[in-house]
Amino acid sequence: MESTIGKTNFTRVCHFLLLLIIVCPSVSYAQSTGTVTGTILNSEGPLAGAMVHFLKQSPTVRTTVITNGKGYFTAALAPDSFQVSAGIRGYATAQLENPIVVKTGKDQEVNLILKRLEDPLALESQINGAELLSAIPSHDRQELIHRCVGCHSLGVVGGQRHSEEVWRTTVRRMSGQHPTGKGALKVRNPWENADWQDTVPQLTKYLGPESGHLDYPTYPISNSSDELSKVVMKEFSLSRPEIYTHDISSDPIQDRVWYGDQAANRVDAVGKFGWYDPNTGKSKEYEVPLCRGFERAFTDHRTGRVWVGCDNALAYWDSKTDKVVILPVDLGGSHMHGLSLDSKGNVWIPLNNKTVKWNEDEFDYIAKVDPETLQVTRYQIPTPLAGAYEAQIDSKDIVWFTEIIADKIGKFDPRTEEFTEYPIPIANGAPRRFSIDSKDNIWFVEFISNKLAKFDPKTEKFTEYEIPTPFSFPYGCSVDRDDIVWFSEIFGNRIGRFDPKTETFREYPIPAPLSGIKKLDFTYTEDKMIVWGGYRVGATILRYEFPRE
Repeated sequence: MESTIGKTNFTRVCHFLLLLIIVCPSVSYAQSTGTVTGTILNSEGPLAGAMVHFLKQSPTVRTTVITNGKGYFTAALAPDSFQVSAGIRGYATAQLENPIVVKTGKDQEVNLILKRLEDPLALESQINGAELLSAIPSHDRQELIHRCVGCHSLGVVGGQRHSEEVWRTTVRRMSGQHPTGKGALKVRNPWENADWQDTVPQLTKYLGPESGHLDYPTYPISNSSDELSKVVMKEFSLSRPEIYTHDISSDPIQDRVWYGDQAANRVDAVGKFGWYDPNTGKSKEYEVPLCRGFERAFTDHRTGRVWVGCDNALAYWDSKTDKVVILPVDLGGSHMHGLSLDSKGNVWIPLNNKTVKWNEDEFDYIAKVDPETLQVTRYQIPTPLAGAYEAQIDSKDIVWFTEIIADKIGKFDPRTEEFTEYPIPIANGAPRRFSIDSKDNIWFVEFISNKLAKFDPKTEKFTEYEIPTPFSFPYGCSVDRDDIVWFSEIFGNRIGRFDPKTETFREYPIPAPLSGIKKLDFTYTEDKMIVWGGYRVGATILRYEFPRE
């Protein structure tokens, strides 16, 4: 009898503890962390807005917090050994000589003093692409934008000084005209048929060994330091340093993140995509022999499939078998920037004939792929060489797409097989990535004109909003479940947040310079909203942790 009572009480205790964990997950979390606090200073006093980094190994994860208006920071960290450093624009990075050891439930204090940079070249190494373009005179700036900005960021050359010969070799390599440039981006200039070599004198003029130092502007983030100090950023290093995370797709069921690796577009390699588990540091990659590099990753939670697409292959990962299925469909080698699924499971893909010449005619297409029958149906977009970029499906199974070259938003009704095209308000705006909110409004970024825009299908009217950071070159655009619009700033090296109700922007820094996040995705916990991104350079997954408002 005593034994039975003991077992019953034990069972009740276990049920209570389990309930406590489920209802109050923060309790368990709090008890498994230690707290590091401190102040970041310069010679005159506290520094607001400084980034404080905590780097641990095995797996390699770097946690970053930002100091508040008084230069103070606090970080909750799981027990481990961390190398601590801090930095801010205009100052040399400071680092503790020895790692700190964080223990559960223990508090400790760390203070660092930053020294101002005096070397102009050292200061230039901290600038981003937006600041570089702002410092170049208007005429030359526009020429560089038309010749170099279509595919990649000028920010990666900020602070560099090369001779004319070196710049010429670099330009030839990036244009695919150099023997060593087999893996470079072999694309035609999307906006004009300019001679790539005309870029060399301009690069040498402003970034040559004899160039003077430009007057670079500073574009501070408008958010208050106190607000930024509530955000936690975590960078997870992937297994291979050459990984180029073009697209990110969160998998909240498995609590992991999928990424499409575009590195094979730069080197001769087999196309790969994979997942990363931020809780364990484990990862796994899958090969698709027909593919060079993946542009797109899309998680379909209805079927447990993760879809991926690239220049010459369409495939999906099957959760039931943990295998990759390659669909034997002919897409003509089109440069696949985006794919989406309708309610019947059909895959819709824009076939872009401008940046990669995949056939001999002058038209782009919207293609429907039936994964079961493998039937491919192409629908010709009315505007020639429109630059069909990304496709998304609204709640009525209407297919929407952007035309980055033609400066239009496109609509295709599968029931009537009719197209409607809507010119955006500004020429050379370059509408790129987009997302659809709960009311079927189309939110998109204008890559060249530096705007966020909304298209209302009911009124057929556009509304544009100027992004706070000039020349930020917004790339990705994603709407979260609360209809808040998030976007990435390739040149500004930031992510942005726009609230349609208040029509206000917020911007958040990226911890690593010149990283260039492209796509954003979301997961949610009881007390946090998590925004995911992948570094264009650096083989890293980035996670922002925002407290739920």
